Amino acid sequence: MLESILDPLTAKKRPYEMFFLAIAICIVSVALAVGIKGVSDVGFLSIAFMCIGAAPLMVRVLRIEEREDEEEKESFFQRHKDIIEIYGYYFIGVVVAVSLLFFLLPPNVSNTIFSSQVAEVKTIRGSYTGRATGTCGFTCLAQNNLTVVGFALLFSFLFGAGAVFIISWNASIIGVLIGVTARAQASAHGAITSYLMALMTFMLKLTPHGAFEIGGYFLAGMSGGILSAYFTVGHGGKKENVFRDVIALFVLSLVCIFLSAFIEAS
Repeated sequence: MLESILDPLTAKKRPYEMFFLAIAICIVSVALAVGIKGVSDVGFLSIAFMCIGAAPLMVRVLRIEEREDEEEKESFFQRHKDIIEIYGYYFIGVVVAVSLLFFLLPPNVSNTIFSSQVAEVKTIRGSYTGRATGTCGFTCLAQNNLTVVGFALLFSFLFGAGAVFIISWNASIIGVLIGVTARAQASAHGAITSYLMALMTFMLKLTPHGAFEIGGYFLAGMSGGILSAYFTVGHGGKKENVFRDVIALFVLSLVCIFLSAFIEAS
């Protein structure tokens, strides 16, 4: 039902509504995952439910995007501005929802629900230590991120909106990272102040390279999704436009990944 709240045409006209839908999908997904008994990894199951809730809308938007390619819009970015904004607002919505859930729930509950994300946060912090000691440089970072880009491209081509999984997973990790930071500061500051400080800390420490890294995942997922929609809807758009845009999106995703690795390794 949640995926029918926002239709694709409305999402294209008012993409900011995807932010609120993402929060709703995230909260419902976590609640459903918690309610299923015998689940060993609630956090991962929550991501699966988020994909189920968000993917139908993303697929329909991608199909509309593919059909509109035949209208010869002025520029590449003008043709795909809507889907970029929709993905972006979805990502931010999941980050906000997960970070608030992790921060507001009792520590023992949130650590159990998001155990996979907590483990990944510890790995990320370990990788920072590795970079400080020179054990993970540009090549290491680029290879790791290119692997994720490959999965985003493949998932999106095979499943239409497979990048939703990659985006949801990364957004949930960032949300937990913000929640962990806010919780650590809660004893010295109020709840609201701690949360806002955690957001600022994230923006200052991760945004320079994180924006390029997440952007690379977005673009790779879009390229696979548009190509999948091209074959799914019966070749509605102009062939040269579709393949040109797919290649351009993938090349831009690689540029973003390499820039991210360079900044992060510096």
